Amino acid sequence: FFSVGAIASASALVPALLALRTAAAESGFVEYFSLLFSDGGAVAAAWQDFAYALMESLPAATIATCLAALLFLIASLDLLTRDVRTLRRG
Repeated sequence: FFSVGAIASASALVPALLALRTAAAESGFVEYFSLLFSDGGAVAAAWQDFAYALMESLPAATIATCLAALLFLIASLDLLTRDVRTLRRG
């Protein structure tokens, strides 16, 4: 049963990560984040405005979806390994 849950959560994680990539590009988060590395002096000069713009463009709902799928995957794998250990012992 837990192997089905692990497969389902792993298959849900892939589209969630793709949606995260798309949402980050559409919201402008990628551009703001790359500015951190390309023009660090400007970021340092206006770090408060930069931090606000970065947080404002963060796709929080999509990140939450990815983290939920990852959490279910980890929990399913944990339960699966427990079942396998139980089957090996008995």
